[in-house]
Amino acid sequence: GKLLWEFNTAQQFDTVNKVPAHGGAISTSGAVVVGGRVYVGSGYAISSAASGGNVLLAFGVE
Repeated sequence: GKLLWEFNTAQQFDTVNKVPAHGGAISTSGAVVVGGRVYVGSGYAISSAASGGNVLLAFGVE
């Protein structure tokens, strides 16, 4: 296959509750698709070698 899209999650994000958030390594079980959106947790580092943070991202098509 070929790469269709990529997104750098290791960055600062504005959030819906106005609390600053920073993503990082994606060390979770994977993305979830619900209602036409893709949800992925970023920054949930399970090892000291992974970059930390803590943000839940929702992607959709406009």
